[in-house]
Amino acid sequence: AVTIRAGAPLCTLSTRLCMGSRCSGAEGVAFDASGVLLEEACWVECYGSDGAASGLGKVSLLPHGAAAVEVPGHGRKVLQASDLTRVGARRTMADASGEKLVAGQVVRTKEGHEGRVRNVTELWAEIDFGAWGGRDSSYDQRDIDSHSIRVAASGPASPWRECGFF
Repeated sequence: AVTIRAGAPLCTLSTRLCMGSRCSGAEGVAFDASGVLLEEACWVECYGSDGAASGLGKVSLLPHGAAAVEVPGHGRKVLQASDLTRVGARRTMADASGEKLVAGQVVRTKEGHEGRVRNVTELWAEIDFGAWGGRDSSYDQRDIDSHSIRVAASGPASPWRECGFF
């Protein structure tokens, strides 16, 4: 059963309603390996058996619990519900160009406003744009994409590691 509090953000309904492939299968519905609902244009990364993350990809939902995952620079692959579980695919947040968001990063909107990422979950990123009279706000992936929020400065790119996506 799902309990909804008055004023609760809708995204809380998407979390942990199911676990892995045994719940996927409805038309256009898929879940990551942790049971988090995958939504169109969200991002996932795979986790190898050693627990290391790699292979960030953008999701397109398909019928019967499958998802097409587009890995920038490496192509697109269709993963069935069992594949999503096998590769340890977990939903994550990324900037508008596909770089994983982590707390502490400086980000910039298309208008040039800079902010700092305060907290990140699989469903939203809390970003402080306080220097422009704003305040901490939670952004889901659609917000990130529509505001074209991108990491302004980051360290060296993580090397691509083969996981289960390809």
